[in-house]
Amino acid sequence: MWSWCRPRGVAARAVASGERDRGNQAPASTVLTIRFVRVEHGHVSGTLDPYADPQTGARLLTRFTGEVNGNMITGTYTTQLPSGAEQTGRWSVQRR
Repeated sequence: MWSWCRPRGVAARAVASGERDRGNQAPASTVLTIRFVRVEHGHVSGTLDPYADPQTGARLLTRFTGEVNGNMITGTYTTQLPSGAEQTGRWSVQRR
């Protein structure tokens, strides 16, 4: 079993699409679905199903790559914004 670590720079809790600040009430989380993943010779690559930006509702597209090293996989992701601009970050998972 792999446990996913929160990407660096991402808030500790996920916000559901279209959800706004509701005082002290905790926002609902949204599950992101992996559309495609390939693992070959220790290299991981894939894409997520398109999902809504939690703040704007805009459709986002994300692809990721990583390297397997023992019980860890570490890598980077790139999210394409509706404007065509891209945001990148790092992610990791650890087998438990």
